[in-house]
Amino acid sequence: MKDTNTKENYASSVVYRIYPKSFFDSDGDGIGDLAGIESRLPYLSALGVDTLVLSAITETDSERPEYGCTNYCRINPAIGTDEEFDSLVNAGHTAGFKIFLSLNLTCTSAQHSWFTQAMESSQNAYKEFYVWRTGKGKNGKHPPNKKRNAFGQNEWTYSESKGEWYKNTFGASFPTLNYQNPRLRKEILDVIRYWLNRNVDGFVIDDAYFAIKKIILSDLKPIYKPGKDFFSSGGGIFQILNEIREKIGRDFPIILYGKNVKPGAFSYLVSTDRAVGDSLYAEHLISNLTYNTSFCKEHFFRSYLSLQRSICKRDLTFAFEDEAHTRMISRFSDGADPAMHLEKMLCTLLLTSTATPSIYQGQEIGMRDFPLRKSVENLIAKDNLHTTSPMQWDNVPSAGFTSGYPYLPINDNYNKINVIAQANDADSLLNYTKHMIAFRKDSTALTLGDFSDHSKGNILSFIRQSDKEKLLIIANTTDKHMNYKVPSDLLEKEAVCEVSNYNVVSKQIFPTMGLRPYEVRIFRMKAPYLTIK
Repeated sequence: MKDTNTKENYASSVVYRIYPKSFFDSDGDGIGDLAGIESRLPYLSALGVDTLVLSAITETDSERPEYGCTNYCRINPAIGTDEEFDSLVNAGHTAGFKIFLSLNLTCTSAQHSWFTQAMESSQNAYKEFYVWRTGKGKNGKHPPNKKRNAFGQNEWTYSESKGEWYKNTFGASFPTLNYQNPRLRKEILDVIRYWLNRNVDGFVIDDAYFAIKKIILSDLKPIYKPGKDFFSSGGGIFQILNEIREKIGRDFPIILYGKNVKPGAFSYLVSTDRAVGDSLYAEHLISNLTYNTSFCKEHFFRSYLSLQRSICKRDLTFAFEDEAHTRMISRFSDGADPAMHLEKMLCTLLLTSTATPSIYQGQEIGMRDFPLRKSVENLIAKDNLHTTSPMQWDNVPSAGFTSGYPYLPINDNYNKINVIAQANDADSLLNYTKHMIAFRKDSTALTLGDFSDHSKGNILSFIRQSDKEKLLIIANTTDKHMNYKVPSDLLEKEAVCEVSNYNVVSKQIFPTMGLRPYEVRIFRMKAPYLTIK
């Protein structure tokens, strides 16, 4: 029986995103697998997370399995069988987890049977599953336009056999789906039904921002307005999401990835009675965390605050890391060790936000990027090696990830950064993360409360308040000592510091707070509480 309070229950959860091939190998073949995830459920229970998002589990021929699906209804044999998937889902449910699948519905692999059949004949019905255009110039040998794909390459690929161009999302191996075609939409509806029948609890739809950017405001009301080239820009995802809700139901969560989404679009997507989604990943926070872009700390923290001031702040999911973007600690500190206070400050901000927090595997121990030369070619190849290098479990050969030879190289820092070492260290990031997850779950202010911003410059300061509880969070986002003048209306003699990433001599709040580099404190306020409406 599906959850009847999907939105509320998801909003109060803590998500853990898993890249199965790199999580844990149970059989020694060097590749992480579903049985390996099942064997680590006790670890995830102890961490305190309650929703598991499984990324890239479907059949693929690609080194980028999150993009190159060859069959949406088959498990990638490299990571397990149907029986092992069912066993993981059943064990996860028994342990109290919700199991979500991450699906990319924007494109398939060029080896998907739909596309191989589309290439056989111009009259083949599967041709209309994809976006085709006639080229420009003599004999149509020039691309239809100069638009670029997600990796900055030409978004059109020429087919000699057909004499036409097909649109690609992430390169020639990833042709873009055409949701204007009703037969394709029916196929995708069947995919969703298939996984729901396999007892999956919900879905994360990756790269949905191709559709989201088409939503605008008109007369202060959000409306859906496709452009003239709409269906060739991936926007039809919105159409299939509508059909999923209308023809299958609303008793399972759909979480969307969104980029540069305006408040009105938030509302239209996830906050109305007819919304297609239940939450929106705020990809603002990680979209500039790639090797071919610069990173601005100030922009990151401004985005963190502005998203929580938006009208749909409780309908967001915050992820500071995932398998497609540079790990946060590598961006902030160039991977330097140690960076414990910075790691704990970021952990605190994630888990005190108004959004549903999402943790990517290894983030809880401060895993760094695998060293990689900075080029698009390397990012596309080898499973996003920089962020999907195997999970570091122990200070033993292959970091305890496998008893065999790992399919991807292990980061050399595994002897210092690993689960076992941190589990035995009371002051570790892992134990701090466990504490912060438990703190969040026990706090109505953090799971249900409102948000008010009192930040000044590089000092983040905000109140989280419910009708039963009031918390003040203060964080120094710089690597320097800073002073913060606390607003007079927040000065309370009874306030007590309950959490900090430093040893704190006094737990009181003072008119001027001296904060060490990346110091964060959470104060429990004792003043009478007002009901937040």
